Amino acid sequence: MAIGALGIKNMVKNGGILTICIAVSLTVLECFLMDRTTLPELAGHIASDLVKIGLSAVMGGIFGLAAGGFVAYASVPIGVAIVISLAAGYTFNLIDNKYHLTEKLISVLEETENNANSLKYEAQSTMYKGLWNVLRSSGLRGKLY
Repeated sequence: MAIGALGIKNMVKNGGILTICIAVSLTVLECFLMDRTTLPELAGHIASDLVKIGLSAVMGGIFGLAAGGFVAYASVPIGVAIVISLAAGYTFNLIDNKYHLTEKLISVLEETENNANSLKYEAQSTMYKGLWNVLRSSGLRGKLY
């Protein structure tokens, strides 16, 4: 059992890492099983999960450390850290569902992807036009085809 501040810190860190591994794996599996999932959707869901897990773990660690300063029993701070982490994660999910934060993040990522694609095509078009003009002005245009 983790005893003291160092034990609570290690417990929160290991619990956060385990939760991240499980959450990311389940998110990737869910996106693979859906037929219409895009890369921005996958990245948006994973980023949202990572933020919620990180904030929950930090809050649980803070409250667990604070409880360790007031209680003489070693198991109470651990229980407080677990309960606060679960409550914070649940609250962050409720906030996300109420304000549709993940969906807004996904729409921003999709918009960024579309802007990057249009810039890529514009750059390619400019490059081809420039190459065409160079070939035309040098007299090589008719000799190449």
